[in-house]
Amino acid sequence: MSNVYHLQNLGKGSTEWNAWRESEKNVTPDLSHAEIKAVNLARIDLKEALLTQANLKQTNLSGGDLSGANMAGANMEGISLAGANMERANCAGVYLHKANLAGSKLRWANLSGAAVVGKSNMSGADLTGANLCGARLTGVNLSGANLTGANLAGADFRDADLTGADFTNADTSGAYFGGADLRGTLLEQYYDLFGPDPEMDEAAEEEELLAEEPEMEEPALEEDLSEDLLVDAPEPEPIIEPELEAEPELEPEPEIIEEEIVEPEPSLEEMFEAPVEPEPVPEPQPVQDDFDENAYNIYETKEAAIVTLCLPKFNEKSSEEEQDFLDLLRRYNRYFLHTDEAVAMAARGEAFFGAFENPNTALTCARGYLNILRDMKTDAYVGVNWGSVTSCTSADSDAKDLIINSITPMARLKPLAEPGEVLVLDELYRRPEIKKDNFEFEKVSRKWTKTFSENGPSFEVLCYSVKEASGE
Repeated sequence: MSNVYHLQNLGKGSTEWNAWRESEKNVTPDLSHAEIKAVNLARIDLKEALLTQANLKQTNLSGGDLSGANMAGANMEGISLAGANMERANCAGVYLHKANLAGSKLRWANLSGAAVVGKSNMSGADLTGANLCGARLTGVNLSGANLTGANLAGADFRDADLTGADFTNADTSGAYFGGADLRGTLLEQYYDLFGPDPEMDEAAEEEELLAEEPEMEEPALEEDLSEDLLVDAPEPEPIIEPELEAEPELEPEPEIIEEEIVEPEPSLEEMFEAPVEPEPVPEPQPVQDDFDENAYNIYETKEAAIVTLCLPKFNEKSSEEEQDFLDLLRRYNRYFLHTDEAVAMAARGEAFFGAFENPNTALTCARGYLNILRDMKTDAYVGVNWGSVTSCTSADSDAKDLIINSITPMARLKPLAEPGEVLVLDELYRRPEIKKDNFEFEKVSRKWTKTFSENGPSFEVLCYSVKEASGE
């Protein structure tokens, strides 16, 4: 809960509050869960303040300093943050309905899972490097905004105004741009997914091999980006076809009309089943009512050891079998970790992912997964990398869902390994947390590739095969 003394100071207005902040520089304001509605706090100093799940409805914070503030889950309906400084602020899961953030500074801010709806104004905002993974930005005005290097994986830009926005080097995998105005938008990609890791100190030959990869990668990246931008886009809307089929009703012969009406009826049901499913996602703004009752999703972004369990040909299994195996891994995690805290997990195709805060636990669990599959007479192998990832926990479930598209590119690589192998890249091997006495690391040469690129390019690199130390 919020600090009563801090709330009393806030009630005196921006001028006295800022003077108090200046005199008490070591104090972190705690305004979590506070009711701060329809108050004029323009140009206030809320740097690094705690505002988690606060109610800031229709509050004026324009020109304020909220850099580094923690506002996760806050209600910001009708709020004014025009020109505010929100660099590196944590706004995960916030509700921004009809909000004004024009010209605001949101560099490296965390807006994962945020609902920026109701034609909110973010024109000219600086979102460089911001995390908008899984955010809903339907109808938002982002004209002229800078989203260079932002994480937009799985974001919904339906009907948004993106004219003149800069998406250079942004991760748009799984993002939806249906109905968005993209005139003058920059969607270029310059980084190289398989470029050399600056922390890797390998032999000169390996560096040369990695340095040459970008020339082969560029076309593949361009293809991937184009697919990412178009995968979820307008194609699921062949709704025009049933309207064309209904035209025969105007024909004079009733018998023909009856025959043609009978045929489209089943096809309409089949055709509407697919498109109707995605549309309820952006429409149910009643979710925002649940927000006030604390029935909302919790998003968390952190660095973690990413375990990628690869089961060749598992993508041929049914979705029910995939879910059953994912539940089996979740149960194993709970049993092994001896805790009720869930490990964020997800599955896609022939890969199963888990995000572990402790890399030693990740390596041990990886070997445990392979032991389970060996007993099931199933071939599998594991790659463990280090990177940033976003997870989501719903209010009515203890399970954490890992948002796959939020995994940083280098942590989304997988080895082309032998069955039973656990392989790690040099970046994870050099982590200070790794207990080298608990494992046997053998330097080997293996090919690595992008996890979701079946026929994409691969590159040979020195990495480490991991086994539990004898006697452990």
